[in-house]
Amino acid sequence: ARSRPKPYEPEARSNGPKERGTRTPAAQAAAKPVQTEIIVDGEPTAIAEYISRAQGHLTRMRRADDMLDAYAMPRNASGIQPSAELAKARATRAKAVEGVISTMDELVSFRTAHKELEYDEEGIDAEEIFCSACHGYESVPSNDIILCDTCNHSYHQRCIQPPISDEALEDDESDWFCPVCVAVATLLDAVNEYSGKDWPDVHSMFPKERRGPDAESSEDE
Repeated sequence: ARSRPKPYEPEARSNGPKERGTRTPAAQAAAKPVQTEIIVDGEPTAIAEYISRAQGHLTRMRRADDMLDAYAMPRNASGIQPSAELAKARATRAKAVEGVISTMDELVSFRTAHKELEYDEEGIDAEEIFCSACHGYESVPSNDIILCDTCNHSYHQRCIQPPISDEALEDDESDWFCPVCVAVATLLDAVNEYSGKDWPDVHSMFPKERRGPDAESSEDE
């Protein structure tokens, strides 16, 4: 198996500074075509569909915010605001935020659906690395097992769709991130950029909305 590093060390996947490279999953997506799907039981996962769905919810949230911002202060002499339209915009925004949260939570759950590598403080030997999709241990030319540099998963080149080419793996010092990590990081960047936040992961997004409508504290607390 193509294990990076050998033996496999948890520190290599930490969110802190890395010795080998500085590329992030989102940067990988921007730098070259994204390996969008993982093959499980002969069928591709729906990662691209989840990306499209989350982007759609984010677009609806933007449109609702535009409406709410436009009437944040009265813009006519009478000071009349379209109450029904504003109420609809608030409801649309709430539903869109809920959609972003649920879609990205489901996307993250793909990791738990795929078998995860187990390791201790001593790491894991290359011989113990298996494919998280097909659970196979065998590596052959052009179908090596590649470790994701973010999560505890590894995949055969051909268990990714489109398959990972040998040319893409020529630089042994470069980072590689699985389709789920790339998708999650790319969407999280988009949410943070729009919201003006710096949420470190999916489960910390929109804390007020996650707590429910009766939450007393704000997102900024």
